[in-house]
Amino acid sequence: MKAVCLLVALVAVSALTNTEFNAVKTAFQTHFPNNQEDLGHFPRIAFLDCVDECNGCIGSSTPGVTALTPAMDRLEVLHAAIGGNAVLSRGDFWVFAANMAFVTAATNPRQRPTNAVLNLVDNIAYGRPVVTCANLAVCAGAPLAKAYLSCATDTPAFSLSVGWAGNRRFFQDMNLGARDNVAIMGFHTLGSLENDRTDSGYTGKWVPNNFVFDNQYYSWLLGPYDKAREWTMKDTAVVLGEAVGPGSNSARLGPRYQWFSHGDETMMLNADMSLMYDFETDFDGLAYCKGKSMLNKVFEEHCAFTEKTTNLGLVADYRNDWVYWMDDFASAWTRYTEWNQGANLNRYGNGGGIFGGLGFLG
Repeated sequence: MKAVCLLVALVAVSALTNTEFNAVKTAFQTHFPNNQEDLGHFPRIAFLDCVDECNGCIGSSTPGVTALTPAMDRLEVLHAAIGGNAVLSRGDFWVFAANMAFVTAATNPRQRPTNAVLNLVDNIAYGRPVVTCANLAVCAGAPLAKAYLSCATDTPAFSLSVGWAGNRRFFQDMNLGARDNVAIMGFHTLGSLENDRTDSGYTGKWVPNNFVFDNQYYSWLLGPYDKAREWTMKDTAVVLGEAVGPGSNSARLGPRYQWFSHGDETMMLNADMSLMYDFETDFDGLAYCKGKSMLNKVFEEHCAFTEKTTNLGLVADYRNDWVYWMDDFASAWTRYTEWNQGANLNRYGNGGGIFGGLGFLG
């Protein structure tokens, strides 16, 4: 979990006015054409923030945060420009940014955003507390110059290297079911980890056209099953041709195993592949079929399907029916970003009143 943050304001949130709402939308509509990479960055920032509280504070040692720092800096500038915490708390603003990215990137002419996806913006929830990140001034003796960073030494609850069991534990803590789990991972269709090698240790993009919000993630994920594409687990250092030895990424990070396909143009992580196949991982993230000896670390194409083929059916359905996926995604993402806010939240476009929880999918 993330480092604790210190609350500095727990006041009633005034209703978001039409003028304020439109100003926030316009800020992002102006921003994205010149910063296309943020279509992938902003959802990842919101995802990491909402691991705990969606409060606009991320631990400085969270894997991936260094690569995302320039994007968070851009969000700080945008946040100040629209009036800062007087309009939306940083936590609210980061979720708004992610939702605007989904709507903005839904440019596939054959897969227009559904009403459920549009409502991620038009019925945005707000009212998350304004906080000051703990230990802002000094972290392990070194100053943190970023208002959104806090000290953190523990491991985030979500791990990219785990199999299905670890994947489920993370989402179950938020009362999200297996169907939600499969749906929400589809946001990996946006962005990449191409700048993460010296940070999280991973690299690459999930799909070739990674600035379009559509269901292509599921087409690529199904590759080993329908033979359209083959996936091979490799150590990232080998794929990148990195030198080994003292001071290298490999020496500093240890092995980082990923799944690569299509001439290593695209990749999947264990967290992605676990939606399809029932495997376990060793300490380094090297996968082996569940129930096999630890000595048998070669992934077998015929590992059992996860959840007795339930997930396989969902992945296939989401590949074949983009409306089905977008609607499921919007519901799962909404509950992920609102799961522990209780009565804090108001919803724009719905009278601005306090609202109750939404029904579960899974």
